[in-house]
Amino acid sequence: MKKLLVTGLLALLLISIQTTSVFATEDDLLPENQPNLEEEAELEEDIIEVVQPLRDVTTSRRNPMISFKAPEGSLVTLEVYHNASLLEEEENYLPLYEPMEFEIGALQRGWVDGVELKKGKNKLIFSGSLKEEALPTVERIITVKDREEMKEEVTRDVRESSTTDIMKRLINMGR
Repeated sequence: MKKLLVTGLLALLLISIQTTSVFATEDDLLPENQPNLEEEAELEEDIIEVVQPLRDVTTSRRNPMISFKAPEGSLVTLEVYHNASLLEEEENYLPLYEPMEFEIGALQRGWVDGVELKKGKNKLIFSGSLKEEALPTVERIITVKDREEMKEEVTRDVRESSTTDIMKRLINMGR
């Protein structure tokens, strides 16, 4: 009985040690083969990252929370447009507000408060510059609908979709 217990513990110990070991060749350890983390960090810093909304969304809230990240010292411009087209297939975006400019400080964050969107499609365009160089532009579409409209769409989608499709959508929701 003791031999079986000791053998089992020894086997468990060997398995756990082997799963945590890492294999590297001598070439992997050379300095020229190591990733340059400073360059990667610089590449990631020179962009505007919209934190909220993370992606295009449909909501019933007319005053959404809008936040973004950008490099310190950059100047970020937010333009807000509304689709004035009466046809769903057409897009005719008109400005809702004058462009808003934000100078980014040490926190590298920007928040927008007091933007009231109209019912329908609204487009947010984030653009900016850092040391006279343009940063990549980021767009978000926020569709504002009444709660009843949203409930009808959800129930219609649930009725028309299979259980597998619903599960896939729920799983991919956070991406």
